[in-house]
Amino acid sequence: FPNLAHLYVALCSHSCAQCVRVGLEAVINILYTEPLNGQDCLKYLIAWPGSIGGPVLGIVGALFSLMASATVHITMNWSLAAGCGSLIVNAWVMIHLFMLSLGKSSFTPKG
Repeated sequence: FPNLAHLYVALCSHSCAQCVRVGLEAVINILYTEPLNGQDCLKYLIAWPGSIGGPVLGIVGALFSLMASATVHITMNWSLAAGCGSLIVNAWVMIHLFMLSLGKSSFTPKG
């Protein structure tokens, strides 16, 4: 499976690049918000709502790429059946995370 090797390297590279980007983005946000008092920090988060959501979505993208690269790696080195098993487990994990996020997104402070 020579073409799968290229896909594996691309997925691993994407996952690593996403992790580095997310890590730096989180550090920048922490360094900026740390000296702020509570009220100014809330103003910052309201003005830049992606400062929390951006890194979270970046980690989800990196996780997806990492799980896909693991499936490709298993398929290349063992068998298509083992790769399909890995795909099923990875799909279950992603569906579980999606359902968890849907449940958390329905929270309202009013009750």
